[in-house]
Amino acid sequence: MENGKLRINMYSSADKVAGQGVGSAYEEQVALVRQAVDLFDVEVNRPDRDADIQHFHTIDPIFFLRMRNKKPLNVAYCHFLPDTVMDGSLKVPKPLRKLVADYIIHFYNAADHLIVVNPSFIPELEKYGIPRRKIRYIPNYVSREVFHPLGEETRQAARKHYSIDPEAFVVLGAGQVQTR
Repeated sequence: MENGKLRINMYSSADKVAGQGVGSAYEEQVALVRQAVDLFDVEVNRPDRDADIQHFHTIDPIFFLRMRNKKPLNVAYCHFLPDTVMDGSLKVPKPLRKLVADYIIHFYNAADHLIVVNPSFIPELEKYGIPRRKIRYIPNYVSREVFHPLGEETRQAARKHYSIDPEAFVVLGAGQVQTR
């Protein structure tokens, strides 16, 4: 700790694939933590900088190697389970699925703390042998300045643009469609 602030290095490669929810969740969290300027000095993907906390949002092998450094507290985010990620997100050839699943669990187990964004993951992770004491549920943060209800005028303009009856019941989904 320097100047009374915790040094956090946040790691992610989620921005390599456009449209991934992990990427936007990561960006929202970095922005949130950076707001606490009195508490934290935040670096992003800076392995050359020492940190009090290393915070991993993606399961890259290079990040797994970084977790071997036990001086900082290592925190990993669990955005998926092996069976859910290979059922729609990752294209993994069948002969490699067991190896990839084992790696994912090994990555999660290497962290000092594992944060889940879905509480239903907790019993599943325990089935994989990850101790409950390491697992914490923290829902994804969503900025109300960025994500908010649109005004009636904007909604009606969108209905007109897409030729949707102004009185029609509409359900809009945003994100990946997969079992979780």
